[in-house]
Amino acid sequence: MFYFSVHDMQCIPNIPLQIPKHYPLEAAGPIMCAGITVYSPLVHWKANKGGKRVGVVGIGGLGQMAIRLAKAMGNEVTAISTSPNKAEIAKSIGASHFVISKDPESLKAATNSLVKNMFSLFMKLL
Repeated sequence: MFYFSVHDMQCIPNIPLQIPKHYPLEAAGPIMCAGITVYSPLVHWKANKGGKRVGVVGIGGLGQMAIRLAKAMGNEVTAISTSPNKAEIAKSIGASHFVISKDPESLKAATNSLVKNMFSLFMKLL
């Protein structure tokens, strides 16, 4: 087995995490880095208990990890992107809703639910 220590001010230092032998190490680092980056705020805002509305702005690497984790924790996820090309991938990995931030019609359609039912947690990931 290989071990990895997390050194982050939001974590207890020197926590060993076991990486299974069959898991490729070149994939473990990015997963753990992006994973803890988005996991920490989800836990901080108690989204890890589920039942919250989580907005994720930016559907790049961190945004995709945030969508997956927030959905797996039992939350309703809205993905927000400047690119309409990200809609399919966002929905395929767990987003229930998709908003194109550069499209006035998309924003207008989402305004009612966003204003009336403000997100319990809003993660800004660029």
